[in-house]
Amino acid sequence: MRTRTRVYRFIRGLFVSGRVQLYLLALAAVCLMIEGVYIAVVPPVSGYETSIYEPYPLTFWIALFLSIALIVVVLLTASVSSRSFYGRALILLAANYGILLFLPTFRGYQLHDNANGDILVHLGHIRTIVVEGNVPDLWYPFEHVLMAVFAVFGVPLEESSMLFTLVFLLIFVTTAGVFLRSVLRRNFALAAGTAAATPLLMASFTVSAQPSIFSVFLLPILLTFSYRFRRTLDKRYFFLLCLILFAIILFHPVTSLFVIGILCSTWLFGQVYEWLTGHRIPTPDWNLALAMIPLLFIWYTGFDKTWFMLNKKLKTLTGATASPVGATTEETVLLTFEQIMIRFVQLYGAVFIYLIIAAIVTLVVIFRISRGSVTFPGMYLSLLFVMGFFSALTLLISPIESFAPIRSSRFLIVMAVLLVSTALVSATYTDYQRSLTVIITGAIIVAIALSVAIVYQPNIHMTKSEFEGAKYVNEYHASSASVYNVRMTDNMEDYLHSVPRSEIETYHFGGLGKKLPHRLGYTKNNTAAETFGNAFLVTKEADTKFYEASYFFPDQQESLFIFNESDKAKLHDDVTVNKLYENGGFEGWRVNTPT
Repeated sequence: MRTRTRVYRFIRGLFVSGRVQLYLLALAAVCLMIEGVYIAVVPPVSGYETSIYEPYPLTFWIALFLSIALIVVVLLTASVSSRSFYGRALILLAANYGILLFLPTFRGYQLHDNANGDILVHLGHIRTIVVEGNVPDLWYPFEHVLMAVFAVFGVPLEESSMLFTLVFLLIFVTTAGVFLRSVLRRNFALAAGTAAATPLLMASFTVSAQPSIFSVFLLPILLTFSYRFRRTLDKRYFFLLCLILFAIILFHPVTSLFVIGILCSTWLFGQVYEWLTGHRIPTPDWNLALAMIPLLFIWYTGFDKTWFMLNKKLKTLTGATASPVGATTEETVLLTFEQIMIRFVQLYGAVFIYLIIAAIVTLVVIFRISRGSVTFPGMYLSLLFVMGFFSALTLLISPIESFAPIRSSRFLIVMAVLLVSTALVSATYTDYQRSLTVIITGAIIVAIALSVAIVYQPNIHMTKSEFEGAKYVNEYHASSASVYNVRMTDNMEDYLHSVPRSEIETYHFGGLGKKLPHRLGYTKNNTAAETFGNAFLVTKEADTKFYEASYFFPDQQESLFIFNESDKAKLHDDVTVNKLYENGGFEGWRVNTPT
């Protein structure tokens, strides 16, 4: 015990003056410069590549990870240092985030999503706002209007989504710290909250420009205004709280329901806390929650899409339509237990690290309550964490949203971040728990490494040749002919057009029956006309390479294979096929039935 105390005092002494933090920040800046050098010297891609990670050497990724990890360490030394390095650490963190988020631009991609992602629809709406000068028939226009402002000031449409993501990430990491400092009333909580919010736990959804994700990034600031208003009854905080509530209503409907739950539970918690401790907490949140319900009703019931989506979900619930979870056009391979574990750690390892720590903190809070020890921050955040768990469970087992574990658990993840921050602060100021600070810090650093590695999924990027080819097909092919392709949906047409979806007369892409068959059908038929009839075919460089991604296990690669260059050569020699378009990475073929 004495040896451990001496070691702790020695380490503490190193950071008290702040000199070591300066060295660590300087090293983080050197790592940042190394990243910049690689960005400058690695040339943009000339064709299709399966992964954005592989073109850059391991040194680049080590420098990125080490820079962010050093920033976290510097932030967490604020508990013993006489100097604050928060501003400088935040600037370096923003620079690292910026490099990671703008990698698709540095690689020369058209977009950090392929031809079927939700980001295509959102960017199409933004293009409509910029070109037409008005907001289209949108459920939740808040994100689109803000991103359109970037476009108005000259930021390219594709880069505006990256810039928007960077802004909201910084809002989240800073306001997480601000909220913790307000609740715990300790200056160190600001740095602890920011450090705990640093890992990109939303994984690939971070760069997908989804309002459902960006809207939950506003929850810490909403909780901050709510808490400060209840504590001070200052009308300025009430005004700011109402402003955030209004923004969230326009941001996403499900997040609005989360907020109603937060406000109602805060009111209920105040009553229970007063009963347990005798201390009264002003709780105007109940009235605000009631006020949000008619606002939500008035806003969303004014859209035809609301009733269309409700009808669609009710049909799915009653079994009238197939579940979207089971709808797939690609074969699947049963993975071994070892492969399942590897994939689980890759995809959800960072999130589960946080969930495990948050669950332990919640159990400790429950134990302390049973022993008569009641504290407001621990009880309140544990309550919200439990709410987040049940909300995630509801979204996962119901067809309210498309099946995506990270997206469905977004409220739970935000609450886990706040609980991990609380554990950091509590451990730092308790002598017998200081070793927990090291453990939690290590967990955060591991989560950083895991989350950075899954921000970009394989085969998720659109090349410029794909974009130009899709424009050609969309504009010039005969509308009477079906378009067969691989992984292109009607979302691509929303991205190409600057008009609302309702005004697009005919969609050319998409549909489960319009996927190119194995070996382009030449294993069963001698000509394309026998396979496709009167049709238009789209082949891309990506179609012959995507299955080769190192991310896939060998059995998956074999299962995902569709066709290769030899099959395209058969298309070229087929008397029923004419090649109408080619730009080096995208080909358009016309199949004519014999007369």
